[in-house]
Amino acid sequence: MSSRTIHVILQNGQWAVKKDDSAKGRTYSTQKEAIGAARKIVRGMSAGQIVVHGRDGSIRIRENRGLPAIQKSPVKSTLGRKAIERAVSTVILERLLGV
Repeated sequence: MSSRTIHVILQNGQWAVKKDDSAKGRTYSTQKEAIGAARKIVRGMSAGQIVVHGRDGSIRIRENRGLPAIQKSPVKSTLGRKAIERAVSTVILERLLGV
């Protein structure tokens, strides 16, 4: 099965467009050209994603085509752990005492 993820990454001063499972890839002089080429590749696939890396290797852009949206991780409560523990303790006591 071929990879469905196309990476745009800086390699030897050129922007390379590579599939996950391939050591080979085509190179471009600008990141903009490489992103355009990656988008063409993904358009030809039934589903896939493009991951654009910055100069430092961190992920700058992630685009999906034909794949379900990636959900954000749950946000932590701003109440704080002790406040939550107190609230839970209060509810437990109320239920145990039948109040």
